[in-house]
Amino acid sequence: MYIQMSGRVAVSLVVWQSSWRESRMEVQFAKWGNSLALRVPSKVADALGIVSGSLADIDLKRGKLIVTPRHHSYQLDDLLAGITKDTLHREMPTGGAVGAEVID
Repeated sequence: MYIQMSGRVAVSLVVWQSSWRESRMEVQFAKWGNSLALRVPSKVADALGIVSGSLADIDLKRGKLIVTPRHHSYQLDDLLAGITKDTLHREMPTGGAVGAEVID
């Protein structure tokens, strides 16, 4: 997602979709506390696979504000490497078998 900046005014929003087609629309910054917020239209959010609370990286390059959504893909080895003695817990009792989970 690229936001073309002219001084402090948003000029246009360019979105690259999975088909690599370009879609251009004008958006406006709004005050949010001491910061500025940019509203992302729902069709753009859907095309990018982002929802409220999604994380993104922001870069400023040659006068352009570049917003890149983060899409996490977790690897089991990375998750297991984060386990320490302090975060490891004992097995939790969940009750007896109630279905076909027991294999003879």
